[in-house]
Amino acid sequence: MTNTRLLVFAGALLLFPRTGHAQRLPAERLPPVVMGFAPDSARATRGHAVTGLVIGAAVGLVAAYVLFAPGSNACSGSGDYEENCRLYRAGIVIGAAGLGALVGALIRTEK
Repeated sequence: MTNTRLLVFAGALLLFPRTGHAQRLPAERLPPVVMGFAPDSARATRGHAVTGLVIGAAVGLVAAYVLFAPGSNACSGSGDYEENCRLYRAGIVIGAAGLGALVGALIRTEK
């Protein structure tokens, strides 16, 4: 099959040899790998980014209040410790929510 052009068209493989007539091979006669898809990969999948975001935010909220509780030593002292602790808590919650959304988006299940 040297000097043969190949075309994938509408569920069939078309072979155009330099000499001779074109041949049409229907997709039913070919292995799934040849047509570029496997039967299992045709199923629709969905990600879980929103679920991951919610779970990540909840875990981040708990972690933020454990690490930077309003009455803890980390949030007391001279200076603007209260404001800094609020910012730290917000950063932890946002970071955990983002990480949860990323992990959730990577998890794919069938619809």
